[in-house]
Amino acid sequence: MRAFFFVLGCFFIATPTHAQQFTSPADLVETLYNSYFTGLQIDDFDPYLSDDLTRQMSGKVGMSEFEALGFDPIVGVEDWAPRKFEIVPLESTVDQARISVRFESHGLPVSVTLTLIREPAHGWQIDHIAGLAGDRSWCTNTIIALKPAPNNAP
Repeated sequence: MRAFFFVLGCFFIATPTHAQQFTSPADLVETLYNSYFTGLQIDDFDPYLSDDLTRQMSGKVGMSEFEALGFDPIVGVEDWAPRKFEIVPLESTVDQARISVRFESHGLPVSVTLTLIREPAHGWQIDHIAGLAGDRSWCTNTIIALKPAPNNAP
């Protein structure tokens, strides 16, 4: 019975709602990666991404959109199996922060740098993602470029 309440508690802790505001950059990054560690699929990254980044990615962004890209920019590898996981704060001001997430997955070193901004209406949110996993590198700009253009046909 305790295991049931533990799993239920992890679900509520790791899965943000649209009303949730992250109070610090660490709060956002830890909540995001705890979702991955507990195997919870994130169907909507809106609470994690800045309004501007969400708009650039054509609105709703979830795992299905990441699957369409061919990889997940949050972990950078398929079949995520992290070892030596660490979150490293790089710099922080009142309204902006950069955090590096580093780990190995299947022997491949992975580094994801998240630039976060503090939005008055939403708290801390990711505004830029840059990563490196072996020979593969990516950033927010390449992710946006991979998104299919909206259909503007009459």
